[in-house]
Amino acid sequence: MKVRFWILILSVFVWASAKAQQSSLPTGTNSSAANNSENLQEIRAMAEKGDMKAQYNLGDCYYDGQGVEKDAVEAVRWYRKAAEQNYAPAQSNLGVCHYIGQGVEKDSVEAVKWFRKAAGQNWANARCNLGVCYRDGQGVEKDAVEAVKWFRKAAEQNDAKAQYNLGVCYGDGQGVEKDAVEAANWYGKAARALVGSGDPRAGELLIACLKDQDRNVRLSVVYALGKSGDSRAVEPLITCLKNQDDGLRSAANEALVKLGKPSVEPLIACLKDQDRNVRISAADALGKLGKSAVEPLIACLNDQDRDVRFSAVYALGKSGDSRAVEPLLACL
Repeated sequence: MKVRFWILILSVFVWASAKAQQSSLPTGTNSSAANNSENLQEIRAMAEKGDMKAQYNLGDCYYDGQGVEKDAVEAVRWYRKAAEQNYAPAQSNLGVCHYIGQGVEKDSVEAVKWFRKAAGQNWANARCNLGVCYRDGQGVEKDAVEAVKWFRKAAEQNDAKAQYNLGVCYGDGQGVEKDAVEAANWYGKAARALVGSGDPRAGELLIACLKDQDRNVRLSVVYALGKSGDSRAVEPLITCLKNQDDGLRSAANEALVKLGKPSVEPLIACLKDQDRNVRISAADALGKLGKSAVEPLIACLNDQDRDVRFSAVYALGKSGDSRAVEPLLACL
């Protein structure tokens, strides 16, 4: 199954956060207010008095099992109380519960009703979910143009899922004229939004996106991974060095340099790869990472490939390490 399809399906199941408009990954909300029993008691007391935010947070506690045993039915009960007070995050979460049949009977029409209420209050999560419903014909008549409208509204609020979905619409010509440049633009924004979210799971989703069939998606993700600071990105980026696409290989090279120290040992190992392009890219990247790989680069001066040797010379010259002087002079 294509990664793109997986992401698009999962985009429906993203919860709204009580503290931010966008939720970057398909996960449940985590209410920090319920980290201990004292906070939970306070939340419950406020919820029972009718405080809609407390009702929403208590719903999260039951859904995620924070301080209480997981209970989707009880979660829905509290979400509904807050939703009926017109609290957008609760309306969006209640819509998701109806959509997937969690704690309540599955009902896509009811899901759309709650998504629409939250979307009307500019809740980006709900707007994206409403777009998915129109795209897939769930709870409403299938309408690609209407799907694009809601994806765009959420995308303009920096919702990464909506930005990605909008990119797919432009890439495939769904509900909008096919436009590869505009598709790449939205893919890039989605990748940057994921990185900027600060969610440690952003890197995991971006890594998965490296397998996407669309080159624009892969390029956008490679650039974003370079800024992510996620050491897990090193291995898949190293794999990109084997790609026959010069642009993708170059982008992966720069991304590995930005990731810094975690890239060094894997890049040193690449100096012995059978693929000359991998060896060239590795030497170039190591040269930009400073003095940490001088000895392996010196060994590359004896590589059978002229371009690899040239890359090693250039890298050693940039290192500024005195150990490289004699070997470089020997090359003259």
